[in-house]
Amino acid sequence: MDDTLVDTKTSLAHGVRAACQLAASLTSRVDPDELVDAYHAAFSVCWAHPADTGAYSVHNLRRGVWYTALRTIGVTLDNTGLDRLVHACTAAQLTMIEPDRDYATS
Repeated sequence: MDDTLVDTKTSLAHGVRAACQLAASLTSRVDPDELVDAYHAAFSVCWAHPADTGAYSVHNLRRGVWYTALRTIGVTLDNTGLDRLVHACTAAQLTMIEPDRDYATS
């Protein structure tokens, strides 16, 4: 996966944008554009060495990325809010995933 058979860059961007919009609806202290940038910075660090995060599941790793991104912009959400962001991001991302047509017809 990961941009080999599926364009995950575009789908992740869509998911992140959806979750940032949700975060802005949860608290007026979130600027969605600022959170997008903070998310990508946190994503790069957390996914580069996932074992270093102490997360023992993909869900917890995703929560950690959102937690870190939010803290970067001075916002804290409770566990329910973090779970909602993870779900919104993942759900929106999954709606955008389509197999690479060159491989799908092989």
